[in-house]
Amino acid sequence: MANNSLESNLPDTVSVSEATEVFSQVMGFFRECENTKRETARYDAMAKVLTMEINRKYDLWEKVFTHVFSERHASILKTFEVINKGMQTNDKDMINMGLMGLSTIVASSPFADFDKVINAVSNGQKISI
Repeated sequence: MANNSLESNLPDTVSVSEATEVFSQVMGFFRECENTKRETARYDAMAKVLTMEINRKYDLWEKVFTHVFSERHASILKTFEVINKGMQTNDKDMINMGLMGLSTIVASSPFADFDKVINAVSNGQKISI
């Protein structure tokens, strides 16, 4: 019965201009859906590219920091070896030399020329560690 009341509300005929308008609206909706799909795909692709770029930069900076601080770590260990050897042999000059070396390493910043590294990376230049 519900169908009968719905059918009774529908017109028996539709003019060409009304049919054309409905068809035009349906086609407009279809085009908009297709545009939305293309835009969504484009944004997905952009997100993938940006994510890859972020991961690439993360990997680079991780390597840079690991190298910089492992170098400092090795230098600090060497100065402690000098200090320990000086203490074992009671060599005050060696102890003093080790302590001066340690203070130089600790006082110097590993980031002194870091602006240059950042600029080189930002400009796509090759850097060597």
